[in-house]
Amino acid sequence: DPALGLRQMSGKQALYDKLLVQFLDSAPKEIGSLQDNLASNNLDRMRRISHALKGSAGTLGAMRLHQQAASLERAIRQQENIDSIEQHLLKLEQAFQLLKNCVEKQQNH
Repeated sequence: DPALGLRQMSGKQALYDKLLVQFLDSAPKEIGSLQDNLASNNLDRMRRISHALKGSAGTLGAMRLHQQAASLERAIRQQENIDSIEQHLLKLEQAFQLLKNCVEKQQNH
């Protein structure tokens, strides 16, 4: 919901656009780090990264991504099995890709 993100920025479109571009640039690195930490079973680091992604996505109004990051964080906190955590990570990746596709589509119009 870009309108929500814009409200979070007090209506400052340039600031929102700048932060969104920065987020779209940095989030793939964070998602890659989540994947690496899953492979090495570093769940505490995964929890911290998912928490940060949740906050950034919420601030920008990317609610689907925010919800998926929250679900991943919750799964880690509740010590769900690795397969379940991996599924939550996959859903987070899909939510990010959807966000990226939506932004790119808007930029092309």
